[in-house]
Amino acid sequence: MAPREESALDGPETPRRHGRVLCQEVTCSFGEVQNLSGGGMRVRMRRRPPQVGTKFTVTLETLEGPMPVECTVAWTRRVGLFTHEAGLHFETLDEATRTKLNGLARA
Repeated sequence: MAPREESALDGPETPRRHGRVLCQEVTCSFGEVQNLSGGGMRVRMRRRPPQVGTKFTVTLETLEGPMPVECTVAWTRRVGLFTHEAGLHFETLDEATRTKLNGLARA
C-alpha cells in the first residue's frame, strides 16, 4: 500500500476528527479500501452495500493477516453500473486494533 494524504479533502472547512489516507492495494471482505482514517473507511464494492445504520464485522486484509473490525454503514452511493461505495464507521476499537489500523495507514 502506498498511502497519500488527502489534503484537499481534509482542509479546515471539513468537520473531520481523523485525517484520511488514500489507500492502494488494501482490501477487505466487502471490496477495495479507497481511504482509511482512525474513524472509518470508504470501500468500493461490486455489490449493493448494506443499508445505512447496519452494524457488522468487516475483515481487513493486512500484512499481519486478517483483522476483523466492527463497523456501521454511515452512507452509501452508486458510482457505476455495478459499482457502489460505502462509508463505514469503526465502532469501539481496542488499543491493539487501533495500533494495527495506524500501522496499515502508514505502510
